Amino acid sequence: MKLFFCDILKTIFVAILFSIFVLCNKTEQKPVINEHASHETKTRQLPTEAVRDTDLEISNQLTLSEREIRMAEVEAVPAKRIQLTSQLKSFGKIQINEETYTTITSRIDGYINKIFANFTGVEVKKGDHILEIYSPDLILAQNELLLSQDMESMPDLASSAKQRLLRLGITDLQIENLIKTKKIQEGVKIYSPVSGTVIEKMALEKAAVKPGDTLFKLSNLESVWAEIDIYESEYPFIRYGQSVSITAESFPGEKFKGRIWLIKPAVSEESRTIKVIVNISNKNRRLKPGMYVSANISVPVLSNGKAAPSGVEGKYTCPQHPEIIRDTRGQCPICGMTLVQIPKIDLDDRNASKYVLVIPASAVLDTGIRKIIYVEKSAGVYESREIILGAKAGDYYPILGGLEENEKVVVRGTFLLDSQFQIKGLPSVMNETGKKQDIKHSH
Repeated sequence: MKLFFCDILKTIFVAILFSIFVLCNKTEQKPVINEHASHETKTRQLPTEAVRDTDLEISNQLTLSEREIRMAEVEAVPAKRIQLTSQLKSFGKIQINEETYTTITSRIDGYINKIFANFTGVEVKKGDHILEIYSPDLILAQNELLLSQDMESMPDLASSAKQRLLRLGITDLQIENLIKTKKIQEGVKIYSPVSGTVIEKMALEKAAVKPGDTLFKLSNLESVWAEIDIYESEYPFIRYGQSVSITAESFPGEKFKGRIWLIKPAVSEESRTIKVIVNISNKNRRLKPGMYVSANISVPVLSNGKAAPSGVEGKYTCPQHPEIIRDTRGQCPICGMTLVQIPKIDLDDRNASKYVLVIPASAVLDTGIRKIIYVEKSAGVYESREIILGAKAGDYYPILGGLEENEKVVVRGTFLLDSQFQIKGLPSVMNETGKKQDIKHSH
């Protein structure tokens, strides 16, 4: 903080010295006017001064001597075309992939006899038994099925009894075993419909349950989300499908690869950031929900200031499952929805070059409304100019309008130069029109 204020004080001090130096120079150059000179001589001088003032008001250029340039330490470099890459860095947190969330609820009235998945964090596979329930309703439904098997003349009754058991959560295999053994089970095992990790366990042994009660919440942690924050100024560089490099303090030196597959639709009022969801493969389950991570997105920038295509444009995806990306239209293998086409690359991006006209960020004076630079027209001659810029990428700004390649822009001494433009009443950061203010003298 002390160094910051020292730099400011140094800049102000140099600016004051520079202004005094320039004013003294101008004073030395003023012609000495004999107070006894004829009125005619003064009259001849006045129009000349008036013309000079008018020229200053019309022009937006300022001329400095070599000594003044050295004093202000003015340095200019040419605008050039380069392959520009924006490195976006952000932080976030590992979250459960909401698409893998499964809630297991009770379908029957009864009492829990035994729980097999008896703690959170346990891994279960599809078809594993997770608890056993005693239910009078289940006993009655089993009896109905066995009775219907003896009534060959009423096949519809047997079919109806089977459907009732299926609705109560009994599997086809259990029904076949019941018909084969004709042995009614008082306690019926409930099996997991999916593979995953028990995230929450609400079931308690000997507790009563009724239809709709939540027993377990499972999630498949082989795929997780990283929810990262992107600032508004970085938003133009974000595209669906971009690759993201994820690092975590728990695994120093390791990088996890992910892909942007959801950009949330709202900006946070508090942080002025946009939430971006990155999908990460987590086959070994090393990344745990709640872990803090860092994210790096390397974004090639086009000459129009936009991010280069991510490579998925024109392909097909599922609106409900954006991780599904196919080259041709078809059905989502997860939910069966018809895949929709990701927007193709627009004409503006297709015609844009990968070589971007840029200037250093230090050349730009930003008022919040206007972007001002100072152009070196020739040796010692400077011009203020308002330009159109793209979003900042690293140490550079893409030029979208107002400057041509190889034109030289001031990158050092810009604030001192701007102060001289203000003193002269020329267009500057604080003086858009460049009009001089009238100064009244008292006699």
